[in-house]
Amino acid sequence: MNSTTETGHSDSPLRRPFARRLLALAACATLAAGTAAGQLFAEKLEQDGLRLEVTPQPGKVPGYSVFQIKASNLTAVGRSLHAQIQLSWTAPDSPEGAIARSSECTAYLEIPARGELNESVPCKGTDFAKYEFRVVRVLPFIITDSPLKWQQPKSEATN
Repeated sequence: MNSTTETGHSDSPLRRPFARRLLALAACATLAAGTAAGQLFAEKLEQDGLRLEVTPQPGKVPGYSVFQIKASNLTAVGRSLHAQIQLSWTAPDSPEGAIARSSECTAYLEIPARGELNESVPCKGTDFAKYEFRVVRVLPFIITDSPLKWQQPKSEATN
């Protein structure tokens, strides 16, 4: 059982300023090591009936990074996904973790009911320190099947 000091604060190890700083430093060092090594790792999430897996792929086009997005629709209704991928770079002379610049790219996917989709999304920029995949919106229908979709008028052949 933890004792209480004269100020009323708990004397547990996590309440001590030195212990908190040491834990924060260890956590930052672990995250920095994972990104500094340049390892390609997958990010997985589940949202609004979609199971998403995002994996950076080795770039084949100079100046671009490619992200493989695997989307599984767990519902009986088609879904449209609007997502963003943010790439961040750190400056060589900045403190650990300080972002020098960032870039965003957008992904639109239409996943059929109970279906899967694999898409490659190119993003301008390479050698990024970290990336963040963010779901902007999931719509409960396929946009191209929407009755509100604008359709180009059919041209009539003139003879």
